[in-house]
Amino acid sequence: MFTTEELQAIDRKYFTVIVADAYDVTLISNNTKHVWYMQYGSMILLRCGK
Repeated sequence: MFTTEELQAIDRKYFTVIVADAYDVTLISNNTKHVWYMQYGSMILLRCGK
């Protein structure tokens, strides 16, 4: 399970947070526009765009 401290440590300057809860985090990189989907225990990078 993601802790409150881990969720608060996400740098909002570099990432837009779409979802952040105890089991799932979805972020979009403000620089590359890559989408990161993290499920507790695993991580998937979805490359969107060019």
